[in-house]
Formats: sequence, C-alpha cells, structure tokens
Amino acid sequence: MLSQQSSSSQSTDPGVRRGLSPNDVYVLVISCIAVIINITEAVLYKKRQLKPSRYLATNIIKTAPWAAILIIDIVAAALSNNISYGRLAVAISLIIIVAIFLLFLGSLIYASVIFHRSRKARLGKYHSPEAAVGIQASLSDEIHK
Repeated sequence: MLSQQSSSSQSTDPGVRRGLSPNDVYVLVISCIAVIINITEAVLYKKRQLKPSRYLATNIIKTAPWAAILIIDIVAAALSNNISYGRLAVAISLIIIVAIFLLFLGSLIYASVIFHRSRKARLGKYHSPEAAVGIQASLSDEIHK
C-alpha cells in the first residue's frame, strides 16, 4: 500500500522537469568559478599582489562565459516555439541573464580603465602617479606654498 502511494504521488507527466538541466549545471559551474576568482582577487588585493593586468585577465575570464550564456539564451528564445514552457519564464530568464552580464561587463570596463591608466603611467604619458589615478596634486602644492 505504501509503495502504491509513493509511486502515485510522483508525477509521470512528461512536461514536468525533474532535476537540473545541462544549462542549469553550466550556469552553476560558471557562478562557482566566478566566486572562486572573486575570492582570489580579494586575497591578492589584500596582499598587494593584484596587478592591473591580472585584474583585467580575471575579469575577461569571468565575463566571457556570461556573454556566451546570454547569446545562447537569446538564440534559444528566438527559436523556441514551446508555449508550454511559458513566454514569461523565458522573459524572466533573459532579464536575469542580461542583468548578470551587465554586472560583469561593468566590472570588465572598470578593469580595462585601471589597466590602461596603469599602462599610460608606465609609459610616461602622465607626469605623476597622482594624475594616473585621477587625483589632483593641488593639495601638495598648497602645503609647499
């Protein structure tokens, strides 16, 4: 009797999804890798070993998979005729992926700005390190007056 109840409570409907899809696993793995990279960046920053080139490289590594996921989801949404899944679910999924991608893209843009300022400072395009990071040296000028 107990085995009949447990088997009847489980749905045999083919439209019901069980477990994680390969796309869900991919997103989880990419998220875990991004968290590990963020922790690594924090440790390197604390030790003062996070160089601009390394920071830019890690941000490229973190942004590229989200760009791929975004493109795949856009193509899948455009080609999908599956109404049973629901257009609202597809729209919400796209909104979430776009938001995540924009967050990583913003971080990548910031990393590229830091890298290029550092590069210009190394090449002598700026006259002082303060100018390389956008800080005015006027305070030190006022002190020496």
